[in-house]
Order: sequence, then structure tokens, then C-alpha cells
Amino acid sequence: MKQIIYLSVIFCLTACLPDSPKEEESTTVTTINLNSFSITGTSADENGVTPINQGVNGGTFSLSWNISAENSGVRSDSYFMGIYASLDNTLDTSSDTKLIGLNCNIPLSFCQSTSQTPSCTFNNENVVDCGDFGSKNLSDILTSLPQTVFIFAEVCDSLFTICKSASHTVEFR
Repeated sequence: MKQIIYLSVIFCLTACLPDSPKEEESTTVTTINLNSFSITGTSADENGVTPINQGVNGGTFSLSWNISAENSGVRSDSYFMGIYASLDNTLDTSSDTKLIGLNCNIPLSFCQSTSQTPSCTFNNENVVDCGDFGSKNLSDILTSLPQTVFIFAEVCDSLFTICKSASHTVEFR
């Protein structure tokens, strides 16, 4: 009888022990590049500055970017992509105004394609509207018009350990 109880206890303990840890598949990006970033304004660039004028072509302008992300794991789309407006030529994601933020590890996100060219509008209420990519009121940084602003594109791995950025100077009018 003692043997049956002893075996029962051992069986229960063995059954209750957690499985041995399984090796997780890595989805962390190991290489990420912002291959290109450009802005087409409401009219031709003037001395390297892209004009975005709410009174020209309905304030329509476009952003364009191309990203490559590779990893040693299962997926290659696990990264963050952001577009920011800044009053100075230094990107500070904690204080600059985020126009677009894409978390590119969500299935069916806009990141399924690594090249995007959203069309945006700038209106007389200082709102930049990029359609499905969202809209943002820039009145906090556009205290008067015309106003020179730096538009940054930044792409980072999912852990924000590898980041690449590029910028363009625009003038909101």
C-alpha cells in the first residue's frame, strides 16, 4: 500500500511540474534602414525648403518613405516608424510633435508594405491630416505663419535600441 501511495505522489508531482522552457522564436529586428524619406510640398522647393501652403492646391502635400527591416527570427516587420514635427533640427521624440506613429508588429498594419506615400493636407486651422495615417493639430508649434519646421522620419527596432532618422525642412504658410 505504501508503494501505491508513494507512486501516486510521485506521479502527481511529475504531472504538476511545468514543462521545460521552450526556446522562443526571435522577432527582434537586427538590421533596420530608412532607405529614403521625402516630402513633396504644395509647390516647388525654395532654396532647399519645402513649402506647405494651406492656400495652394488645397494645402495638399505628400510624405514618402522606404524602410528595410531584417531579422534572424520569423518576422521582419517588427519595428516602429514615426513622423515628427520639430522647431529645431534635433529630433527629440519626447517633446516633438508626432504626426504619424506606426507600430509595425501588428498584423494588417500599414507596415505590411515598407514603402508608403501618404497624401496629407494642411488647413487654415493648422491641422495636418494624413487620412488613414491620422491627423494632428500643430497650433502649439505654429504660433505664427510662415513658420519653418523640421519634419523627421524615424524608424526603430521594436526595443528602440536601433534607430535611424532623416529630416526635411518645410515652411508652413
